[in-house]
Amino acid sequence: MYNYNILFRNLLEVDHVILLGPRQTGKTTLVKNVFPEALTFDLLDNELALLLIKRPGVFKEQVQTWIEKKIAAEMNSQRFTVIVDEIQKQPQLLDAVQALIGQYGERVHFVLTGSSARKLVRSGANLLGGRAQKIMMHPLSYAEVQSWPDKSKKWWELFTSGCLPPIVSSAQPRRKLKNYVETYIQEEVAAEGIVRNIQSFRLFLTAASYGSGEQVVFENLASDTGVPARTVRLWFEILEDTLVGQLLPCFRGTKKRRPASSSKFFLFDVGVANYMRGLHTISSMSPDWGRSLEHLIYMELRNCIRFCEDDFSLNYWRTADQSLEVDFIICDRSQTPRVALEIKSCRNPSPADFKGLNAFAEEFPEVRKILVCDAPKSYETEKGIRVEPLENFLLNPLEILGFQG
Repeated sequence: MYNYNILFRNLLEVDHVILLGPRQTGKTTLVKNVFPEALTFDLLDNELALLLIKRPGVFKEQVQTWIEKKIAAEMNSQRFTVIVDEIQKQPQLLDAVQALIGQYGERVHFVLTGSSARKLVRSGANLLGGRAQKIMMHPLSYAEVQSWPDKSKKWWELFTSGCLPPIVSSAQPRRKLKNYVETYIQEEVAAEGIVRNIQSFRLFLTAASYGSGEQVVFENLASDTGVPARTVRLWFEILEDTLVGQLLPCFRGTKKRRPASSSKFFLFDVGVANYMRGLHTISSMSPDWGRSLEHLIYMELRNCIRFCEDDFSLNYWRTADQSLEVDFIICDRSQTPRVALEIKSCRNPSPADFKGLNAFAEEFPEVRKILVCDAPKSYETEKGIRVEPLENFLLNPLEILGFQG
């Protein structure tokens, strides 16, 4: 079992950090726990936000005053941490942050959190000249959920609760999800400023949730929402920039079989996706069960890659004629496939369930081949495919993927 908080603590304490992630993934809680003595600016505080808009110099003045008092108290050998929560609300503060770094050098340490990269990047904001490490924070891993006393859940319960800390631990996850979707995804994402037709954008969000885990066909979504395909492409960019979803590219490196050209799309959390689709319960006999399982594994793999400090990239593979597919391909920095992973919602996989993995391995024989299902125990096929029980994979993904141990 592994704990991502250990990783984040190590990263946070080394460099200046911009910690990005969807709302309620636990960014604020984490940085305050790691740095309890830090000077904190919460830009969700309307009074503070308004003050900084009217008098932007106040931020720099307050930080300088705080540090000078620390130095006067003979604490000049220490490093002083300043937290700015939801920095995307006022990206112009980054200029003051860089000036303060220049003034105090290693004595000042900035930790900036944000739930949208769009306003930081698109506004041309100063991203500290490369001095800050950008870290992504995702919803909880299954192992982390299981480690909570009296709050642990079975993996299939996460299909409807998701893995956001305040929702997965709630006695009323549906109500929490309702508030989350309505107050954050629909309002804040729509308020990015570039969205003009809010009603059509909300229709698009619903359509995108139904297509979560599927190949994206921009023209079909354009028809469903009544807007041009170029607008749909722009809206997908907004979902990626605001960390609400991610386009998963098709691995294009096979030569024997022509790969598909379109990407898949996943919302950032399986519980959010299923809530937006109106799924209150999910039967193990329904197609939604298999889709939800694949979505949950996608979230786990994304966390694994973060644990490996983004040394790997996540893809899928499908042939252009749709006859063969592997759910996930993990590549190293050179885009060489390291792991091919297939997800099946069955107990005893049939020969047909291995077709995609075997076909992919014809061109990449060194790839680690794994099929995850509800098998009672681990075993290896004659062709070297490791069949792994779902529960065991969720608790030990790094070891099974070959990234640890």
